[in-house]
Amino acid sequence: MKIRIEWLTKKTCAVTLIPSWLGRLFGAETRRGIAYQSTYDEPIEDEDGNETDEVYVHTVYYWKTTRRYVGWRVMRAIEAAPLELVEDMSVERLLIEDSKPR
Repeated sequence: MKIRIEWLTKKTCAVTLIPSWLGRLFGAETRRGIAYQSTYDEPIEDEDGNETDEVYVHTVYYWKTTRRYVGWRVMRAIEAAPLELVEDMSVERLLIEDSKPR
């Protein structure tokens, strides 16, 4: 299976899952979806099991339509995909990102 990542914004990306020739032979189809980044805090425990004041921030990706975890394989592909530089982005994409309310 091949995984293609296309960044839409800094926190969302379009994921395309392309099956191998064997997968297509057994009926697997190309799937596409939008994934978004989410974070949650986990308290750090000391040796005795007591929670400390420090927290560890986990960054995970979820499918936009179902709000389910994308899975470890897609997560590794998203983390490895480089973000585009501002110089490489088209003017239309830059205008779309600037027009969003903050």
